[in-house]
Amino acid sequence: MKEKSKLNENEKPKIAFFDLTGCNGCLYSILNHPALLSIDESIEVLKFRLASDVDRDLSCDVAIVEGYAAVQEEVKMLEKIRENADKVVAFGSCSSFGSIHSIQNFMNVKKAIEDIYPDNPVAIETPQKAVSIDKHISVDLKIPGCPPNADEAVELIIDLVFGKMEPELAKWPVCVDCKMRENVCVFIHGAPCLGPITRGGCGAPCPASYTCDGCRGPIEEPNIASEIEYLKKYAKEEEIIRLFKRYASSSPDFEKVIKGEINSRD
Repeated sequence: MKEKSKLNENEKPKIAFFDLTGCNGCLYSILNHPALLSIDESIEVLKFRLASDVDRDLSCDVAIVEGYAAVQEEVKMLEKIRENADKVVAFGSCSSFGSIHSIQNFMNVKKAIEDIYPDNPVAIETPQKAVSIDKHISVDLKIPGCPPNADEAVELIIDLVFGKMEPELAKWPVCVDCKMRENVCVFIHGAPCLGPITRGGCGAPCPASYTCDGCRGPIEEPNIASEIEYLKKYAKEEEIIRLFKRYASSSPDFEKVIKGEINSRD
Protein backbone atom coordinates (compact mmCIF):
# COMPACT_ATOMS: atom_id res chain seq x y z
CA MET A 1 0.00 0.00 0.00
CA LYS A 2 1.38 3.38 -0.91
CA GLU A 3 1.94 6.00 1.73
CA LYS A 4 -0.99 8.29 2.40
CA SER A 5 -0.71 11.26 0.10
CA LYS A 6 -1.25 14.76 1.40
CA LEU A 7 -3.36 16.89 -0.89
CA ASN A 8 -2.68 20.57 -0.98
CA GLU A 9 -5.62 22.93 -1.35
CA ASN A 10 -5.16 23.14 -5.11
CA GLU A 11 -4.85 19.40 -5.69
CA LYS A 12 -7.88 17.31 -6.62
CA PRO A 13 -8.44 13.84 -5.14
CA LYS A 14 -7.70 11.20 -7.76
CA ILE A 15 -10.11 8.33 -8.44
CA ALA A 16 -9.53 5.35 -10.70
CA PHE A 17 -12.07 2.71 -11.74
CA PHE A 18 -10.94 -0.85 -12.43
CA ASP A 19 -12.89 -3.89 -13.53
CA LEU A 20 -12.03 -7.55 -13.21
CA THR A 21 -14.20 -10.45 -14.36
CA GLY A 22 -17.76 -9.19 -14.40
CA CYS A 23 -20.38 -7.61 -16.63
CA ASN A 24 -19.61 -3.89 -16.14
CA GLY A 25 -23.15 -3.42 -14.86
CA CYS A 26 -21.91 -1.92 -11.58
CA LEU A 27 -19.84 0.72 -13.34
CA TYR A 28 -22.69 1.50 -15.73
CA SER A 29 -24.95 2.06 -12.72
CA ILE A 30 -22.99 5.20 -11.75
CA LEU A 31 -21.52 6.19 -15.12
CA ASN A 32 -24.11 8.90 -15.78
CA HIS A 33 -25.20 9.63 -12.24
CA PRO A 34 -25.83 13.40 -11.93
CA ALA A 35 -23.96 13.71 -8.63
CA LEU A 36 -20.84 12.04 -10.01
CA LEU A 37 -20.95 14.14 -13.17
CA SER A 38 -21.40 17.33 -11.17
CA ILE A 39 -18.24 16.91 -9.09
CA ASP A 40 -15.85 16.64 -12.01
CA GLU A 41 -14.38 19.99 -11.00
CA SER A 42 -13.66 18.72 -7.49
CA ILE A 43 -12.12 15.34 -8.31
CA GLU A 44 -9.92 13.93 -11.03
CA VAL A 45 -11.05 10.68 -12.61
CA LEU A 46 -7.79 9.19 -13.83
CA LYS A 47 -9.00 6.01 -15.44
CA PHE A 48 -12.33 4.43 -16.32
CA ARG A 49 -12.08 1.41 -18.61
CA LEU A 50 -15.46 2.11 -20.20
CA ALA A 51 -14.01 5.39 -21.41
CA SER A 52 -10.25 4.85 -21.49
CA ASP A 53 -7.48 2.28 -21.04
CA VAL A 54 -6.64 1.22 -17.49
CA ASP A 55 -3.11 1.50 -16.16
CA ARG A 56 -2.77 -0.92 -13.25
CA ASP A 57 0.33 0.97 -12.07
CA LEU A 58 -1.72 4.11 -11.60
CA SER A 59 -1.27 5.93 -8.29
CA CYS A 60 -4.56 7.23 -6.88
CA ASP A 61 -6.37 8.24 -3.73
CA VAL A 62 -9.32 5.89 -4.24
CA ALA A 63 -9.46 2.79 -6.44
CA ILE A 64 -12.93 1.43 -7.19
CA VAL A 65 -12.88 -2.20 -8.28
CA GLU A 66 -15.71 -4.09 -9.98
CA GLY A 67 -15.71 -7.85 -10.56
CA TYR A 68 -13.88 -10.76 -8.98
CA ALA A 69 -10.38 -12.06 -9.60
CA ALA A 70 -11.05 -15.03 -11.88
CA VAL A 71 -7.47 -15.75 -12.95
CA GLN A 72 -4.04 -15.28 -11.45
CA GLU A 73 -3.35 -12.28 -13.67
CA GLU A 74 -6.28 -10.47 -12.03
CA VAL A 75 -5.02 -11.39 -8.55
CA LYS A 76 -1.71 -9.73 -9.42
CA MET A 77 -3.62 -6.76 -10.82
CA LEU A 78 -5.46 -6.43 -7.51
CA GLU A 79 -2.19 -6.51 -5.59
CA LYS A 80 -0.81 -3.74 -7.78
CA ILE A 81 -3.96 -1.65 -7.35
CA ARG A 82 -3.72 -2.03 -3.56
CA GLU A 83 -0.06 -1.06 -3.61
CA ASN A 84 -0.78 2.17 -5.48
CA ALA A 85 -4.03 3.29 -3.85
CA ASP A 86 -4.69 4.98 -0.52
CA LYS A 87 -8.13 3.36 -0.34
CA VAL A 88 -9.78 0.51 -2.22
CA VAL A 89 -13.52 0.04 -2.70
CA ALA A 90 -15.04 -3.34 -3.56
CA PHE A 91 -17.83 -2.21 -5.85
CA GLY A 92 -20.78 -4.52 -6.44
CA SER A 93 -21.61 -8.06 -5.41
CA CYS A 94 -18.92 -9.71 -7.56
CA SER A 95 -16.10 -7.88 -5.77
CA SER A 96 -17.89 -8.08 -2.40
CA PHE A 97 -18.95 -11.76 -2.45
CA GLY A 98 -18.06 -13.41 -5.78
CA SER A 99 -21.75 -13.01 -6.75
CA ILE A 100 -23.30 -15.17 -9.47
CA HIS A 101 -19.85 -16.48 -10.43
CA SER A 102 -19.73 -18.33 -7.10
CA ILE A 103 -21.97 -21.01 -8.59
CA GLN A 104 -18.73 -22.48 -9.94
CA ASN A 105 -17.52 -23.01 -6.37
CA PHE A 106 -19.99 -25.89 -6.06
CA MET A 107 -19.18 -27.72 -9.28
CA ASN A 108 -16.29 -29.61 -10.87
CA VAL A 109 -14.88 -26.75 -12.95
CA LYS A 110 -12.14 -28.83 -14.59
CA LYS A 111 -14.68 -31.34 -15.83
CA ALA A 112 -16.87 -28.51 -17.12
CA ILE A 113 -13.90 -27.12 -19.08
CA GLU A 114 -13.20 -30.56 -20.56
CA ASP A 115 -16.84 -30.93 -21.61
CA ILE A 116 -17.14 -27.44 -23.11
CA TYR A 117 -13.69 -27.29 -24.74
CA PRO A 118 -12.98 -30.97 -25.55
CA ASP A 119 -10.52 -30.15 -28.35
CA ASN A 120 -8.05 -28.29 -26.14
CA PRO A 121 -9.14 -28.01 -22.48
CA VAL A 122 -5.59 -27.30 -21.27
CA ALA A 123 -5.67 -23.98 -23.13
CA ILE A 124 -8.34 -22.70 -20.73
CA GLU A 125 -7.10 -21.44 -17.38
CA THR A 126 -9.06 -22.89 -14.47
CA PRO A 127 -10.63 -19.90 -12.71
CA GLN A 128 -9.93 -18.94 -9.13
CA LYS A 129 -12.61 -19.58 -6.54
CA ALA A 130 -15.19 -16.80 -6.81
CA VAL A 131 -14.85 -14.85 -3.56
CA SER A 132 -14.64 -11.27 -2.32
CA ILE A 133 -11.56 -9.37 -3.42
CA ASP A 134 -10.72 -8.90 0.26
CA LYS A 135 -9.58 -12.52 0.24
CA HIS A 136 -6.66 -11.26 -1.87
CA ILE A 137 -6.10 -7.69 -0.64
CA SER A 138 -7.28 -5.41 2.15
CA VAL A 139 -10.41 -3.39 1.30
CA ASP A 140 -11.54 -0.14 2.90
CA LEU A 141 -15.19 -0.26 1.88
CA LYS A 142 -17.60 -2.74 0.31
CA ILE A 143 -20.58 -1.45 -1.66
CA PRO A 144 -22.61 -4.57 -2.54
CA GLY A 145 -25.49 -4.97 -4.95
CA CYS A 146 -26.07 -6.43 -8.41
CA PRO A 147 -25.82 -3.67 -9.40
CA PRO A 148 -25.32 -1.32 -6.43
CA ASN A 149 -27.89 1.36 -5.74
CA ALA A 150 -26.44 4.32 -7.65
CA ASP A 151 -27.59 6.98 -5.19
CA GLU A 152 -26.13 5.10 -2.23
CA ALA A 153 -22.91 4.25 -4.09
CA VAL A 154 -22.16 7.80 -5.22
CA GLU A 155 -22.86 9.20 -1.75
CA LEU A 156 -20.54 6.66 -0.12
CA ILE A 157 -17.78 7.22 -2.69
CA ILE A 158 -17.97 10.99 -2.34
CA ASP A 159 -17.82 10.71 1.47
CA LEU A 160 -14.82 8.37 1.21
CA VAL A 161 -13.00 10.63 -1.25
CA PHE A 162 -13.47 13.83 0.72
CA GLY A 163 -13.29 12.28 4.18
CA LYS A 164 -16.55 13.87 5.34
CA MET A 165 -17.41 10.84 7.46
CA GLU A 166 -16.71 7.16 7.82
CA PRO A 167 -18.88 5.74 5.02
CA GLU A 168 -21.40 3.27 6.39
CA LEU A 169 -23.85 0.97 4.65
CA ALA A 170 -27.47 0.62 5.69
CA LYS A 171 -27.99 -1.60 8.73
CA TRP A 172 -31.64 -2.44 8.13
CA PRO A 173 -32.97 -5.38 6.07
CA VAL A 174 -34.48 -5.11 2.60
CA CYS A 175 -37.92 -5.47 4.22
CA VAL A 176 -37.61 -1.86 5.41
CA ASP A 177 -36.96 -0.72 1.83
CA CYS A 178 -40.00 -2.71 0.72
CA LYS A 179 -42.18 -0.93 3.27
CA MET A 180 -40.86 2.46 2.17
CA ARG A 181 -41.53 1.55 -1.45
CA GLU A 182 -44.99 0.17 -0.52
CA ASN A 183 -44.21 -3.21 -2.06
CA VAL A 184 -46.59 -6.04 -1.32
CA CYS A 185 -44.63 -8.68 0.63
CA VAL A 186 -43.73 -11.51 -1.75
CA PHE A 187 -44.33 -14.06 1.01
CA ILE A 188 -48.02 -13.25 0.62
CA HIS A 189 -47.76 -14.62 -2.94
CA GLY A 190 -45.96 -17.74 -1.72
CA ALA A 191 -42.54 -16.77 -3.09
CA PRO A 192 -39.34 -17.48 -1.11
CA CYS A 193 -37.46 -14.30 -0.24
CA LEU A 194 -34.18 -13.43 1.52
CA GLY A 195 -35.26 -9.85 2.21
CA PRO A 196 -35.57 -10.30 6.02
CA ILE A 197 -31.87 -11.20 6.36
CA THR A 198 -30.38 -9.22 3.43
CA ARG A 199 -28.78 -5.80 3.91
CA GLY A 200 -31.08 -3.00 2.79
CA GLY A 201 -30.32 0.35 1.19
CA CYS A 202 -31.03 -0.82 -2.34
CA GLY A 203 -34.52 0.66 -2.54
CA ALA A 204 -36.07 -2.82 -2.99
CA PRO A 205 -36.41 -2.82 -6.81
CA CYS A 206 -36.40 -6.63 -7.05
CA PRO A 207 -39.24 -7.47 -4.65
CA ALA A 208 -41.38 -4.94 -6.54
CA SER A 209 -41.72 -7.50 -9.35
CA TYR A 210 -39.78 -10.62 -8.32
CA THR A 211 -38.17 -11.41 -4.95
CA CYS A 212 -34.97 -10.68 -3.02
CA ASP A 213 -32.26 -13.27 -3.55
CA GLY A 214 -29.67 -11.72 -1.29
CA CYS A 215 -27.31 -9.96 -3.70
CA ARG A 216 -26.29 -7.41 -1.03
CA GLY A 217 -25.29 -10.10 1.44
CA PRO A 218 -26.50 -10.57 5.01
CA ILE A 219 -27.30 -7.90 7.56
CA GLU A 220 -25.34 -7.90 10.80
CA GLU A 221 -26.39 -10.77 13.07
CA PRO A 222 -29.12 -12.17 10.80
CA ASN A 223 -31.68 -14.53 12.31
CA ILE A 224 -31.07 -17.20 9.70
CA ALA A 225 -32.65 -20.09 11.60
CA SER A 226 -35.95 -18.21 11.72
CA GLU A 227 -35.60 -17.26 8.05
CA ILE A 228 -35.08 -20.89 6.99
CA GLU A 229 -38.04 -21.98 9.11
CA TYR A 230 -40.21 -19.51 7.18
CA LEU A 231 -38.70 -20.39 3.79
CA LYS A 232 -39.62 -24.05 4.29
CA LYS A 233 -43.27 -23.02 3.96
CA TYR A 234 -42.62 -21.97 0.36
CA ALA A 235 -39.70 -23.99 -0.98
CA LYS A 236 -37.96 -27.34 -0.74
CA GLU A 237 -34.60 -27.61 1.01
CA GLU A 238 -32.69 -27.90 -2.29
CA GLU A 239 -34.25 -24.68 -3.58
CA ILE A 240 -33.47 -22.88 -0.32
CA ILE A 241 -29.80 -23.91 -0.52
CA ARG A 242 -29.63 -22.72 -4.15
CA LEU A 243 -31.02 -19.36 -3.03
CA PHE A 244 -28.21 -18.95 -0.49
CA LYS A 245 -25.63 -20.02 -3.08
CA ARG A 246 -26.72 -17.52 -5.72
CA TYR A 247 -25.00 -14.24 -4.85
CA ALA A 248 -23.37 -14.11 -1.42
CA SER A 249 -22.29 -17.69 -0.78
CA SER A 250 -18.82 -16.57 0.34
CA SER A 251 -20.25 -14.50 3.20
CA PRO A 252 -19.70 -16.40 6.48
CA ASP A 253 -23.41 -16.38 7.42
CA PHE A 254 -24.69 -17.72 4.08
CA GLU A 255 -21.81 -20.19 3.88
CA LYS A 256 -22.95 -21.79 7.14
CA VAL A 257 -26.36 -22.48 5.62
CA ILE A 258 -24.81 -24.07 2.55
CA LYS A 259 -22.59 -26.30 4.72
CA GLY A 260 -25.59 -27.37 6.81
CA GLU A 261 -24.28 -25.66 9.95
CA ILE A 262 -27.47 -23.60 10.33
CA ASN A 263 -30.92 -25.03 9.93
CA SER A 264 -34.37 -23.97 10.99
CA ARG A 265 -35.49 -23.96 14.61
CA ASP A 266 -37.61 -27.08 13.95
